[in-house]
Amino acid sequence: MGESDMRSMTEAEAEAEAEAESCFTDQSVAGGASLSQDWQKLSGSLETLEFRSNAGLRGGIPPGLALLSNLQSLVLVENSLTGQLPPELGNLVLLRRLSLTGNQLSGQIPAYNDWNELLILDLSRNSLSGPLPPSILSMNALLKLDRSNNQLNGQLPVAKQGSLTLLDLRNNNFSGVAGLAGMATLQYLLLSDNPLRANLAELGLENLRNLIALDLSSTSLRGEIPKTIAKLKRLRFVALNDNDLSGRVPKSLEDLTELHALYLSGNNLRGVLEFSDELYARMRSRFACRNNVELCYRARAASQRVAPPARVRRCWN
Repeated sequence: MGESDMRSMTEAEAEAEAEAESCFTDQSVAGGASLSQDWQKLSGSLETLEFRSNAGLRGGIPPGLALLSNLQSLVLVENSLTGQLPPELGNLVLLRRLSLTGNQLSGQIPAYNDWNELLILDLSRNSLSGPLPPSILSMNALLKLDRSNNQLNGQLPVAKQGSLTLLDLRNNNFSGVAGLAGMATLQYLLLSDNPLRANLAELGLENLRNLIALDLSSTSLRGEIPKTIAKLKRLRFVALNDNDLSGRVPKSLEDLTELHALYLSGNNLRGVLEFSDELYARMRSRFACRNNVELCYRARAASQRVAPPARVRRCWN
């Protein structure tokens, strides 16, 4: 499919959906193709627009897409799109899904204030920079927000209580957290590989009672692991490795009966691991606490049947 094919698409042919997958390869169109065309003729009918895995689909996202007033799903994934996000996309007030992952988009994210119907927003794996607009975390309908693997910076803004279940901001340059306590519906909090430099006990994690997965690895966290994490009874995955955490490992973490992965390696934790053999048996290699030089484990009578935590020294007193 070339540019001429795109221009010849009529409203009747498109009806309510347009989708193209792997149509624009580097070899299929000399010089590549773009999304530039007259979108006005599709403005009354198009509800879904998708272009996936087209290495030859280049150029920017045209502001003219904002003419598609009935658009509910815009998916431009794994293409070679460049440039900035058009502010005009904020006019797509019926949008429920926006996925632009895996392109080469850059610049700051506009403050989109009228996406009241948006459920899924995925801008991951681009080169977006600047702060995260507070309006994004204030969208009441938003369920999933993924902006991982970009160059975003600044503080994470305070989130107003909404419907958010997934917040994935891994591998950015965020330097602080204003507050997480308002995200009571959150199930997946993934913030690894950001220089947050926050005190773990001050993040308000105890308010996230629906949390299933917590990834705060490699975020320069300091302070002690709060015992209040044991209140998060739905937790299955916790990664706090490669930080500057200190103090003892709370035995109350064993009360998290759904927990099947706990990563605490590469900190400054000390004292004795007081966990039972049942926890080590349940987690096996998914429990990691190595590279905490002042930490040790106490062998128990049943320990011959259970492998001790790897690369953690045994207590002898």
